Amino acid sequence: MVSIGGWTHSKGFSDAVLTAERRKKLTDSGIAFLQKYKLDGLDFDWEYPALQGDNNVVRPEDKENFVAMLKSFREALDSLSSVDDKHYLSTIASGGFRKYLELNDLKEAQKYLDFVNIMAYDFYTAGDSVTGHHANLYPSGAKGRSAQTTVEEHIEFGVPASKLVLGVPFYGRMWKSVNPQDNGLFQSGKFEMGIPYQQVFALSKNSAYSRFWDVKAGAPYLFSLKDSTYITYEDAESIGLKMKFVKENGLAGAMFWEMSEDNTGALLDALHEALNPVGAKE
Repeated sequence: MVSIGGWTHSKGFSDAVLTAERRKKLTDSGIAFLQKYKLDGLDFDWEYPALQGDNNVVRPEDKENFVAMLKSFREALDSLSSVDDKHYLSTIASGGFRKYLELNDLKEAQKYLDFVNIMAYDFYTAGDSVTGHHANLYPSGAKGRSAQTTVEEHIEFGVPASKLVLGVPFYGRMWKSVNPQDNGLFQSGKFEMGIPYQQVFALSKNSAYSRFWDVKAGAPYLFSLKDSTYITYEDAESIGLKMKFVKENGLAGAMFWEMSEDNTGALLDALHEALNPVGAKE
């Protein structure tokens, strides 16, 4: 599959789906691309309809045009299916926060989708002057955001659990100049950067850094008293816990962002093994 859009490439969506004629042009282009490269389907990563992303164009009518775009593509994919005798997938990347759901109509949109891939990460990010978990499974801290929360909200707004795919990050986030109280968790600090898992893993082997586990959140973090540095991240234990959540709640599966940020292979292995335990029936 190929994903259309993304954080920095969603600026054209609102214009491209503004009228029926434009939606047809976009649909025809997408189907031609799919056929050219013999793809299994198309993913739409509009960040975000009716909501400002990376300085993208925003219109109130994005809400209905988003659904109309998905309907147009679904009908075209189904038409192609009748010729090829093959089901083509249509999926979206969905915002992991409530406002996205409030400003859009996911109950209607999901009718035209096979899967809704929730970006259940970046709960704490560059704009935060207080540390926190950026992809915790359960609520912990003042924000109250979590993977569990956003899954429950998607179901509340009309998406069946069987279509939900839980996103996990293969990267962490780092804060410097962090208050040492509670080993740096939920303390004041200066956001430093996003950090790929392979770098987090290397730091976890550094004697200056200690790993801590927030039982309430179901999430790990690193803290260095020497460097006054806090890192929120995902590891094999937290991924295993999330995949248990996926199975117990009847979700479709998991996805991650992104492959190159874990050259150790540890996170992908943990994800695969948790969803496909040894000895389990296929």
